[in-house]
Amino acid sequence: DLTRRREVAKKKRVLHCVFAPLREPLLFWTISAVALGLTAAGKYVYAVAGLAVVADALATVVWGAAAARRRRLLALAAWAAVALFVFVAANPNLWPNPPGRLLDSLTFHAAYAGSDYVARSGYPWYQPFVWLVDPQPTRWHPGVIVIGLDPLSHLLGAAGAPLLWRRQRVVVLWWLIGLAFTLAWSTKWPQYSLIMTVP
Repeated sequence: DLTRRREVAKKKRVLHCVFAPLREPLLFWTISAVALGLTAAGKYVYAVAGLAVVADALATVVWGAAAARRRRLLALAAWAAVALFVFVAANPNLWPNPPGRLLDSLTFHAAYAGSDYVARSGYPWYQPFVWLVDPQPTRWHPGVIVIGLDPLSHLLGAAGAPLLWRRQRVVVLWWLIGLAFTLAWSTKWPQYSLIMTVP
């Protein structure tokens, strides 16, 4: 029994050493910016999370104390600069000419969204709602995904949104901005619902 208590205490110390630094705002926000940069380098559309952070931070600046506005704007700018630096660093295709290559890439995606291939898919404007509430993966991967929890998780998420808005507005903003993007963007592929599944 004493040995077991020592093992539990040891595990608690290890967990404390790993997670305690995340309570430090500078480290937390640095990790957040690095993660956003890496995510956006992998697939641009997942940078929607960054838009939610910016919207939340700007709302805090506008509605917050006037004395802290400049400091918060500088912190937001530093966070965005770190995320942008990591985005470019993790995307070797951009290195020869970051602005030009990024513009080319964004132009390609905009043209693809307006292509005949996308138009022939025939997905209606509300298709993102279908992806969110219909457990499609259970049909795509029978036997692998046995129970589709998407409808339940989204129902619970919608029910908890008002409380979450008061506690962590950024998560609700992430979901809303992701939903707005998927409704507005003409490409309605199922993987885009991942933007809203994470929050």
